[in-house]
Amino acid sequence: MNMLGKTPISRRHIAEWWTLGLGLLLVILAGAMTVRMVRLNAEQNASVAHTLEVLAAGAALHIAVTEANSAQRGYLLTGHPVFRQRYERARADIWPNVDRLGRMTLDNSAQQARVQKMRQVLAARQAEWDTVGRMADTGDVKGGAGRQLVGLELTEDFRNILQQMTDDENALLAQRRASADASGDWVLIIGVGGLGMAAMLVGLSITTLRRRAAELETANAEVRRLMGGLEDRVAERTQDLAEANEEIQRFAYIVSHDLRSPLVNIMGFSAELEEVQGQAAQLVERLEREAPGLLADSEREALSAELPEALAFIRASTARMDRLIKAILSISRTGRRTLAAERVDLSALLGGLAVTQQAQLSETEAQLTVGPMPEIESDRFALEQIFANLIDNAVKYRRDSVPLTIDITAEDLGSKVRVSVADNGRGIAPADQERVFEPFRRAGVQDRQGEGIGLAHVRALARRLGGSISLESMSGEGSRFLVTLPKKLPQTWVAEE
Repeated sequence: MNMLGKTPISRRHIAEWWTLGLGLLLVILAGAMTVRMVRLNAEQNASVAHTLEVLAAGAALHIAVTEANSAQRGYLLTGHPVFRQRYERARADIWPNVDRLGRMTLDNSAQQARVQKMRQVLAARQAEWDTVGRMADTGDVKGGAGRQLVGLELTEDFRNILQQMTDDENALLAQRRASADASGDWVLIIGVGGLGMAAMLVGLSITTLRRRAAELETANAEVRRLMGGLEDRVAERTQDLAEANEEIQRFAYIVSHDLRSPLVNIMGFSAELEEVQGQAAQLVERLEREAPGLLADSEREALSAELPEALAFIRASTARMDRLIKAILSISRTGRRTLAAERVDLSALLGGLAVTQQAQLSETEAQLTVGPMPEIESDRFALEQIFANLIDNAVKYRRDSVPLTIDITAEDLGSKVRVSVADNGRGIAPADQERVFEPFRRAGVQDRQGEGIGLAHVRALARRLGGSISLESMSGEGSRFLVTLPKKLPQTWVAEE
């Protein structure tokens, strides 16, 4: 007889493993492609910024030459010292900007040749400025005006050279912007696609875990039915269940762990993109100050609004993905720890929890009371996690208009003890009272941080201790969680792992 359809289940598991393996491979490939595209996009954005800086330097040089011409003409005609001062300031700005253009175009031989030619023209123009300046100082207005015609020709030569440089840089700018936009689009597409695949993979993992849990429940029922006189068969089934449980835990841990690698890469390079975007924003501000109208509205919108919005979407999605992976790891680790039975005074344990959470309780003006408690033999760490979660939930889901009270009492049930944790908080509607114990499920208004993992973790721990947890509640009337525990931890639970 094939017990519980073992062969069909194995075939389905193989198919699930292949599906999950393929999903993991796709996520890893998406992460690698995202890393490559982020680096390429950063390089292309740097090229765009460099081209804009070259254009800005050319514009500054043109302004300085134009100002020098205008100021000297004013000084020649009026002799007023203000024009002389403007002329001297403009001349002082010319050569630093020429040197800056030369440094910034070292990678472009054509532009270097133009810079060299520009130096020669400006040197000749400077000599003419000096000649006209001496004439102006001596009052030779007529002679100075005649010499200015020669200077204007040199200025026109300079402008022609600068226009050639500007045309080449504008062509480079258009090309580099197109490349940067294309790579940015690919970063977004690949990143969002990778996150989508990761989300689907996590969803498939959760579905598989829940299906396997249902299979375990079915297997347990079959074992109980066959227990009468079938000790050997029960032992065999118990071993199968232990192996299946370990497989689930190992599977969840491996999947969650491997998902973090591409996710960390996406988060890290998203941060780098934000730094690049910040630099681009500063450059846009500087261009608006120094060269208004240089950037088109669409370009300004892309750098100032669209890029930050896309980055914010990626960061929010990766943060959500990171929290989900951590939640899966928390569930998988619940069953991996070996229980350690010891004598536990529940009064002392709950009193210690009240002390550790005193700051949180005081901040919300909550009142926690603990009634008489028995001693039991159980796992201290698991008990602390159970009751700390329940107290934390009571504080988190309190009613803002009503001072919070939390009452913890115990009832002796013979071989077991039932601990009640009651509060006067928001309460939970009857339709939601079972779903709150399911992983990633929450009830009521979602205005508190959390991933819906706390009560699922509590139920898993209570079951590992050989107990159970139930809920009595009504919306707006508070909640009462009933934790039933054996007074002595069964040896089979201690040796489970």
